[in-house]
Amino acid sequence: MTESRILQVEALRVAFETRQGTVHAVNGVDFDVRPGDVLGIVGESGCGKSATLRAIAGLTQPPGEVTGGSVRFADRELVGLSRRSLRQVLGKDIGFISQSPFGALNPILSIEAQFRNVIRAHRRATKRECREIALRALTDVGIAGPDRVLGGYAHQLSGGMAQRVVIAMAMVHDPRLLLADEPTTALDVTVQRQILDLVTGLIAEAGRSMVLVTHDLSVVAQYCTRVLVMYAGRPVEEGTVRQVFKSPRHPYTQALLAAVPRVGEEIRGLSGGLPDLIDYPVGCPYAERCPRATALCAEEMPAMASCVPGRAAACHHPLEEVASYAAS
Repeated sequence: MTESRILQVEALRVAFETRQGTVHAVNGVDFDVRPGDVLGIVGESGCGKSATLRAIAGLTQPPGEVTGGSVRFADRELVGLSRRSLRQVLGKDIGFISQSPFGALNPILSIEAQFRNVIRAHRRATKRECREIALRALTDVGIAGPDRVLGGYAHQLSGGMAQRVVIAMAMVHDPRLLLADEPTTALDVTVQRQILDLVTGLIAEAGRSMVLVTHDLSVVAQYCTRVLVMYAGRPVEEGTVRQVFKSPRHPYTQALLAAVPRVGEEIRGLSGGLPDLIDYPVGCPYAERCPRATALCAEEMPAMASCVPGRAAACHHPLEEVASYAAS
């Protein structure tokens, strides 16, 4: 890995064993993250975006398994590391924010006790030092009255407050990379924006990087620098947010953008559904839904092909690129 890449994911595969067969949830994902990047991963439910993020963080649990590929962070391979070795990286150099803050917090421990556990996992600190660190972390995420929060429990917090606590814990060791799995899904719109403003502000202040999984394209447009579009466990398009949103190359990206609700217009959904991830298609997984599909698409899987540096799409018949956005 070159020094300009903080994270490099190559040919990542994740499978889940079920009674019906093996579900190929992540089927060859590649992408890089550089210092200062905020990469948004988008796609329909079931496309594998959350499974990808959890695999990077080493959080894949049975019946799921990372079956292939590489995840390199700061030139260190994470796939195959022992749990003990992985814990030396996660929480310290890589922070993780889950979809459900209440699922991430322990209901029977005080917030202060949970902070203490997180802090002591990577440094020696007295009880008093842990409290001081926790107070600063809670203040940094905009919590007024951090003393009161430390003395309380998860069930006493609102959804927005609980997510701020989780963010504070994720940032307490000043990680170089933050992984956020739909961190605002359960929150109302106003609180969503507050949380996203907070997280991206913390990222920008210290030159950190972030990978953000979301189903909300408006969030990507406002907060991300780059975007990776996934379909049926595979990446189908990648580029800067401006490039991809203004001039999509893959028909699926175009359909996804067209389905975004607009004021005064009829809602347009995506026709069809995801292919069977147990009996995975030989050719392009989007072929059955694609208006541009030919016999080649059903017979041969398209590879991600770059048209300009940093811009790629996996399509045998890509859409024409708008010239004004080609180098954006």
